[in-house]
Amino acid sequence: KRGLLFKAHELAKNKEGDAFVEFFKNKIDEEIVIESFKELIEPRYFFTLNDKEKRAIFATGLITLWNIPNMFNNQIWLNVFDDLVTLLNETIKRKLIEEQMYIHFFTYHIYGNNIQTIDEWRVFNERVEKPASRFYKEWKKEHALKKAKETISKDKKKVAFLIDRITFNSPWMVTYSLFKTLIDNKEFSKDYEIYVYSMNYVEKQLEDKKLINDLTKLGIKFFTPNDLFIDQGFYYPHIKKALLLRNTIIEDGIDYLIGGGGYDISIFLFATRSAPKQMFWSHGNCVSDFEGVDERISHFSQE
Repeated sequence: KRGLLFKAHELAKNKEGDAFVEFFKNKIDEEIVIESFKELIEPRYFFTLNDKEKRAIFATGLITLWNIPNMFNNQIWLNVFDDLVTLLNETIKRKLIEEQMYIHFFTYHIYGNNIQTIDEWRVFNERVEKPASRFYKEWKKEHALKKAKETISKDKKKVAFLIDRITFNSPWMVTYSLFKTLIDNKEFSKDYEIYVYSMNYVEKQLEDKKLINDLTKLGIKFFTPNDLFIDQGFYYPHIKKALLLRNTIIEDGIDYLIGGGGYDISIFLFATRSAPKQMFWSHGNCVSDFEGVDERISHFSQE
């Protein structure tokens, strides 16, 4: 428990931190890990911690515990799902948007990597995505955020794709193939231009500069908030990144915003209305539904 309260960047900066890293590297009992984690996120205890300690539980949990062989993609993580949902509901009750967002991200990561059925995704949608999206929508009203344009452009239209980060994986291969096909299509290029916005989740993996270069070579306009938050590492503010992305999308005058669910930032951008037309693109999870989804698309059968 003490190790999980260490700020992840400081784990290797002092002798006690070194000791915890070595401890985590050894094969530790999964049941003890989960029991300790659940005690830390119990709301009555969690909200007695300072902001750095609260964030450290999830940053260190993801960066350190997730990389222990016997904890990686271990379904025992599903045992903390109910506890995480309880904590998420409490952050909504207290109107703590930053805590809601980074805990949401952690929950999506450990839950999404350990489930296999559509019914399980439906549970995530009902218990995490929908409540979050309603909270973000209300938060927008209370904070008088800038309004997005309301109508589609009559001339050349801007189509934006929202991506978690630019790395080589199967969703990226599908997406890049689509981009190349569209750019090579003269009729499409005459009427539309493509923008790509990265949510740049460094907690998962650093972006691949070569892939970004390949993207821009196609003539696609690309934006990532990486440089503005890089010095904060895993402790960047999710709400500030989300607001930066939203303002950039609005200033660019995007007509169509296309993205998936799951992630806190993507749901925030949909729920707070960042473009006149917003489309949910299913890469396998076809049941997610939340505030701000106007249309639904996929590249495979949903049956």
